Amino acid sequence: MLNRLPYEIILLILMRLNNRKDLFSILGSCRSLYGFIQDDAFWRDLVRRRYGIKYNIQQQSWWQLYISGDANQMCCHLQNYDMRSLQIKRALLWNSIQNLNGVCCKNVQFDQYGLCMEPQCEFIGCGDVFFEKDESYSGHLRVHHQQTQHNIVLKLSPLNYMELWCYSCNSPIGHWGFPHIEKPIAEKCMCRNILQFMAALPPDNDPLLRLDVIERRRLIEQRLSVFQQNHNFTYLIEKRWFTKWINFLIGRSNEMPGALDNSFLFFPHDKHKLRHDLIIGYDYELVGASIRAYIERVYGLENESYIVSGGQPLYRGISQSALLHRNYH
Repeated sequence: MLNRLPYEIILLILMRLNNRKDLFSILGSCRSLYGFIQDDAFWRDLVRRRYGIKYNIQQQSWWQLYISGDANQMCCHLQNYDMRSLQIKRALLWNSIQNLNGVCCKNVQFDQYGLCMEPQCEFIGCGDVFFEKDESYSGHLRVHHQQTQHNIVLKLSPLNYMELWCYSCNSPIGHWGFPHIEKPIAEKCMCRNILQFMAALPPDNDPLLRLDVIERRRLIEQRLSVFQQNHNFTYLIEKRWFTKWINFLIGRSNEMPGALDNSFLFFPHDKHKLRHDLIIGYDYELVGASIRAYIERVYGLENESYIVSGGQPLYRGISQSALLHRNYH
């Protein structure tokens, strides 16, 4: 009888099954229902109906997403923004960098603001997702969410620069800020693609705006670097990339490093195993968790490389400023 029902009714019934074993038992009960197992469009519709998730990555089928259980942990408010919408958002971001006085409240620090990511919305407001002063002042960014139910914002505060946040989920998107807790791969990839597009520099035909963006990026990344000087530095960054980044931070160059390629630090035959002959200061440098997360989501990674922890810091008690001075002054 079940196989004779309309497709939409079947979906409504199956999405109420909390146990995957029960789901596959029903799908295997007759030939027509069994055909759904091989139909990835069915799993896409099931994920969308049950979890509200409308995005995935090419390397992962919708069946794999459902079976993994990741859909239950992903932000259902994030969407696959079209290119035109992101271009408009990026233009708003550039313009706000060029004219911070016109962003929102003139009496609020300019480094605490964010951009609403809802398509067709151009709101840029003061405040962060956390209370900057006390609970009586939450900033106009939060007020905007409460009034419009626009959930996703691009945070532009110094310590959370280029971080997507969902007000309804009450959590960052794409990462938790803790290296031992991973977000689902589809959410991480979607977040990374959006942020790297948003962080791209303006075209060369607007040199003044381009310079403003470069200076803003430099200021933010300098603050991020200083903030972690009292934290443990346990993540390995390939030396050549790190040198280019430091040259950008100290103003020696306006050229930002591209995506990080950490593959040099691993054995060619085993990309998950660190080489034994690595020397700190020559092959790699160490950074903390906040910079590691920033590099991953803004600069990106190349050649399927990743940033691995090196254990306890080798320079305990020495600030990052001292390490930078040791290498570059």
